[in-house]
Amino acid sequence: MPYADDDSFSREAYTDEHQRFSWQPPGGTSLHDIWIAVEAARRLQEEYAVDFAAVDATGILPTNLLSTSDDWGAIVKSQNMDRPPFLAEKWGKDLSLIDVSPPAMDALSSRVQSGLSLFCGNMNCVSGYCSVHNGEKHLLDDDDRYLAYADYCIPTSAEPCGDACYLLANIMDTEQKNSKRKRNTMGSQDVENLKLLFKISPESTSCEISQLMQYRCYEVYSYRAEYHRATRAHKELSVERPVTYIQCVHQSASPKSTSGTAATQPSLSRHFEPCSHRGPCEPSAQECTCYRRNVHCERNCCCTLDCTRRFPGCECARLRQEANKQRSPDDSYEPEPDLCSDSDCPCAAAGRECDPELCDCLHDLYSEEAECRNVSLRRKRGKRVKAGTSFSGLGVFLEEPVGRGELVCEYVGELTYEATTETRDLLAQHRGRAYVYKLNDTFDVDASTVGNVARFINHAPSKRANCITKIMNVSGDHRIGIYSAKHLRSGTELTIDYGDEFFKSDAKASSSSSRTLTPAGFERSEGKSVQE
Repeated sequence: MPYADDDSFSREAYTDEHQRFSWQPPGGTSLHDIWIAVEAARRLQEEYAVDFAAVDATGILPTNLLSTSDDWGAIVKSQNMDRPPFLAEKWGKDLSLIDVSPPAMDALSSRVQSGLSLFCGNMNCVSGYCSVHNGEKHLLDDDDRYLAYADYCIPTSAEPCGDACYLLANIMDTEQKNSKRKRNTMGSQDVENLKLLFKISPESTSCEISQLMQYRCYEVYSYRAEYHRATRAHKELSVERPVTYIQCVHQSASPKSTSGTAATQPSLSRHFEPCSHRGPCEPSAQECTCYRRNVHCERNCCCTLDCTRRFPGCECARLRQEANKQRSPDDSYEPEPDLCSDSDCPCAAAGRECDPELCDCLHDLYSEEAECRNVSLRRKRGKRVKAGTSFSGLGVFLEEPVGRGELVCEYVGELTYEATTETRDLLAQHRGRAYVYKLNDTFDVDASTVGNVARFINHAPSKRANCITKIMNVSGDHRIGIYSAKHLRSGTELTIDYGDEFFKSDAKASSSSSRTLTPAGFERSEGKSVQE
């Protein structure tokens, strides 16, 4: 209970905002059940090496050991609890229980599936055990009807990869004459591994696959040709577009249906949920969440890169090169603006940062000489700032000059749902400070306990504020950037306009502690806050 020794804090009202105490596991599972299950798991592992998934399948324990899509398992829960004294003394410091069962080492498909389950491929993460995009689960698609284009051709190599390359005519002649004998050099599991690679990596050449799997190149090509002929003959193969070889299953709830049209300018106030359906993303695809929410498809959707709903990116670099070629030597010189820095860039105009997979302005994203200026959040191009004493408590000050429109810093914090934000309102009111920004229709950013120096930026009316806030779409994720409204010198204190709703003192306005953003170029995200 926060502020337990402060009688002015409304403890009863705070308790009414919750359904249970944090030490009470949901579903009626007691703490004793968790520790009994974990101790049983420890003994089964040490004495008999029993697989935890097999134990859960029996249902003999009071709670599952491994986590599921609906609830955390007893192993994870125990790692976030204080151990009873008698168990802590018995187990010592480390308890080597792993929540994820190891994949079968003899099957490539199980190892790939394990990697898909643990690794987040979102461009903002690209790491394992992601807690932000954990609503996305990926399953290998075993449906042979959706392997490739009807006119799909096997990729070819430019040069032979070695003496056993399929490009060498004498090798292929020998292979064709002795195909039956050669086939016996691979086991059934090897063949299944090859088929899996043909499915999940159709753009790879036989040379690349042979080097990856340590097989002979001509043998790989022979299997691939036969596999290709078999899949082309399938009656369902002539689909309108290629579909991905991995089927996504998203655990999040279905969004509310909206009347969707072409996603030319999607609303930045909507949280993005990747689509995961078969077939193209078009009006007839009612299962397409992107179409229903009128947003662009992103790279984490289950459609291909040539999907018509994907944002096309920009061609600012090519257009500038063409304009420079047409310029006459007699033309007067005018300084060119930074690439992708104004509304002429379709990405910037749509409130999106440029995407290295879509835009031609990002040949080398992480080069210091990269010309594109619409990748500040992606590249973490903020300025050096520090917290210091201000006219109103703490404030944030520049440690280096900043130009107009440049990113100063990103506002970061804990991603919370609206219900969580409302629960924390009593804390914000009692504390007299609110650090919550409305991010979109699903999430808020709460920097009260987890954040950076940006939460100390003070308020100033819009005409006097020297910074503005923008919500930018970065690879499908919304992120809050604080940008300079004008040229600022080192040592200047940063200020932003919190918005009119922040200072409303009536009871209705106190129902949410979210500051109101004042982004430029698109619709403001409305929020409410307590009076500070």
